[in-house]
Amino acid sequence: MIGLRVLNLSGNHMIGKIPQEINQLQELESMDLSNNLFSGGIPPSMSSMNSLGALNLSNNNLSGLVPYADHMITFDASAYYGNEDLCGPPLPKTCDSHELVARFNNDEDLRTGPPEVRQFWISVGLGFGIGFGGWFSVLAFKRKWNHVVLKVMDFIVKILITRLQHLFPIRNR
Repeated sequence: MIGLRVLNLSGNHMIGKIPQEINQLQELESMDLSNNLFSGGIPPSMSSMNSLGALNLSNNNLSGLVPYADHMITFDASAYYGNEDLCGPPLPKTCDSHELVARFNNDEDLRTGPPEVRQFWISVGLGFGIGFGGWFSVLAFKRKWNHVVLKVMDFIVKILITRLQHLFPIRNR
């Protein structure tokens, strides 16, 4: 099926997910999966299907972020209508942070994602860095706090070690 050029499975009441390996159909010029019961997300790998000139995924149960990168930017919102849980460009519905995080748990490179995803992860990184750096800079300048925090950390480590020793006793050979 690698040389397949047209795939029209519309209106067949098909159930399941669009396979991640759909991008192996590199010669595909037209794909119509509309009016079925497909669920889950649109595979990000579809953005590498450069010969795809016509796409219709409308009226399914697809959800999550539309992979709006590379070749997928050539398709307008009509290709996705009827999928109430899809979000992101070119659709008018924006994604919340949970959908953005779920979208990039698929080993996707952040450079190929939409700008909202990059901005989200940049803000997460900055927030973590500032919070972490702020905490340790306070400990560096406030010697009393440093001493107290280290005592508490030693106490917690001792408790953990004691409990682990009770859970996993050393056996004599």
